[in-house]
Amino acid sequence: VGDGEQLEGLKQHASGHDNIKFVGAIPNSEVPIYRCAADVLVNTSLSEGFPMSILEAMSSGLPIVAPRVCGIPEIVEDGVNGILTEPGSGRESVESTRHAIDEILGNKATTEMMSSNNRVKNLQSQKCRYCGGGSIRANMRGGNECANCGAPK
Repeated sequence: VGDGEQLEGLKQHASGHDNIKFVGAIPNSEVPIYRCAADVLVNTSLSEGFPMSILEAMSSGLPIVAPRVCGIPEIVEDGVNGILTEPGSGRESVESTRHAIDEILGNKATTEMMSSNNRVKNLQSQKCRYCGGGSIRANMRGGNECANCGAPK
């Protein structure tokens, strides 16, 4: 789902694999349908500071493949709930991404472990670090806060 500068390179590497589909940009309302059918989330953006798509995929228990840029290493632990790849737009980056996808999908135990870790991490992230409350709400500043004590999340 989506598009970007690495799309053509990824399509070339995926040619011949019937289980990999590139659907391009779609309406936000349709994203959950594709996420439920996915085996892994691949994020190749080099400019998103803290991608919501990764957090959403984690809540669905998907293993993550994403570049080691911005805030991504704060949520994706390499080898624990996903694989961090080397950033860039050249062949090395595409190869790093392809290798990470193969590593996850080629090993059922790895896939299950990363999926489980993402579900656990998602549940843990819902608890407020100040009061222990588990309900999060959007605030007027465009962020999230604890519905119990109002602490920023």
